Amino acid sequence: MESTEFQMIEQRALAMDRDERGQLASSLLRSLDEQPEGFATKEIEELWMMEVERRMAEWDKDPSIGVPYEEVRTRLRARLG
Repeated sequence: MESTEFQMIEQRALAMDRDERGQLASSLLRSLDEQPEGFATKEIEELWMMEVERRMAEWDKDPSIGVPYEEVRTRLRARLG
């Protein structure tokens, strides 16, 4: 459930013009990329690379596990509303 403060901020952000909303969105996205405590950027990149390689190896073994983009998009839209 969203807090009243969240709703107020969201309402004010949506009232901004397109350029301001873009700047705000960019700033918020950059803030999500900040390092979690105890992890260095290089460590995070290495962990992601290991995960990518694991997933690629799985797909190489059995390409039928892949999900078409259209299906992924449909699932995401249903999930996110």
